[in-house]
Amino acid sequence: MKQLLSLLLLTFFFSTSCQPKKVDHDLLIINVNIVDVKTGEVLPNRHVGIDGDKISIIYEGSMSLETNEHSIDGEGGYLIPGLWDMHTHYFW
Repeated sequence: MKQLLSLLLLTFFFSTSCQPKKVDHDLLIINVNIVDVKTGEVLPNRHVGIDGDKISIIYEGSMSLETNEHSIDGEGGYLIPGLWDMHTHYFW
């Protein structure tokens, strides 16, 4: 009986863990390298969920994500949160 229960639990675990993870965000940037602005460290292969005008979650590691029309593939690119245009003109 224990073996049957173990087999059923393993079957359930593997059948659910292999499915693409369904995420619902306004925008999803996948496979992007994030520059941690506090440490300067580059965090490779992250997936960033954006809702409204804020980053709501950062997924790490190689996950199988179900993407939609609101997804951007950032492979080979870098994301630097908080970076904005510092260009100004002092004299006109």
